[in-house]
Amino acid sequence: MKGLIKISVFLGILVMFATPAVALQDTPFSFGAKVGANLSRTWGDDQEVMLGFDGKMKAGVIGGAFGAYAICDWMTVQAEVLYSQKGAKFGDESLKLDYIEIPILAMWTAPAQGRFTPNLAIGPSLGFNVRANLAGIDVKDGIKTTDFGIAFGAGVKVDEIGPGAITFDVRYTLGLTNILDDAPSDLSVKNQALAFLLGFAF
Repeated sequence: MKGLIKISVFLGILVMFATPAVALQDTPFSFGAKVGANLSRTWGDDQEVMLGFDGKMKAGVIGGAFGAYAICDWMTVQAEVLYSQKGAKFGDESLKLDYIEIPILAMWTAPAQGRFTPNLAIGPSLGFNVRANLAGIDVKDGIKTTDFGIAFGAGVKVDEIGPGAITFDVRYTLGLTNILDDAPSDLSVKNQALAFLLGFAF
């Protein structure tokens, strides 16, 4: 009896989540979640000369939720809210910069046979700094609150995976804002990150 109850509860939960997902398949709207890894570093004019170092790649995590609207068969607009760990490594020390990022992407989807739909994406990305740490020391007061950049990349969607689709994305985000607060005019340090993302879309 207990086993039957557990199976019934599981099926009830499955139906509860699958029903709105199936309903959305007939609309231009979709939503989902994604998670992955960031490889990031800092770059900018005179960074190495002024600060005495050149940032190396640092690994971090990235993940969050997204919503998309298909304008037509070949164009989709997608907005995301992501938690993104960025920064750089300097020898044995790390600059850890965590952001809430909101990219808004225009995605071109290529005609494809079967369940695989490749895409190209580009768009602005706005980040809000929530943590800044260098060698274990809080340096948030020296980092600008907002960071603006351009994100672009490529991906593929695999349809008909249960009630939705699996997505794979490779994305590069180039920071255009000097992240240092009150920095000298001849010193510019900016973010850049390469992200690998796995998601599920309903």
